Amino acid sequence: MTLVLTATATSVLNARRASRDALARWNMGGEAADDVVLMVDELVTNAVQHGRGPMWLRLSVHPSHTLVCEVGDSSDVLPGPRRAGPGAESGRGLFLVYALSDCFGARAAGTGKVVWFSRRILSPPPTGG
Repeated sequence: MTLVLTATATSVLNARRASRDALARWNMGGEAADDVVLMVDELVTNAVQHGRGPMWLRLSVHPSHTLVCEVGDSSDVLPGPRRAGPGAESGRGLFLVYALSDCFGARAAGTGKVVWFSRRILSPPPTGG
């Protein structure tokens, strides 16, 4: 699943919905799906707040039973975790992604960057998904 995004709050909502729909098509639900949607939300929110357009989201499932999420934007500034104070309302997103994923990172990609995570899933999606 690939979704083109704009630098607006609506993109975050659209990314959550599209991710939830793709996970349902792949028979992935429950807590695992909730975790993936939360991580997608965090990465897309960061792209909208700190990146530059155009932006995109890609979710895929690999034969190794691994779900991969990639969020790209046109900024070449790679993200890094920030220290959020006890009362801060932001600054914890990358820590959540790190905690909920099996692997997480960012890389330069031509005219921008890609921030990604992977998470092992219990069963592969149905064929044709």
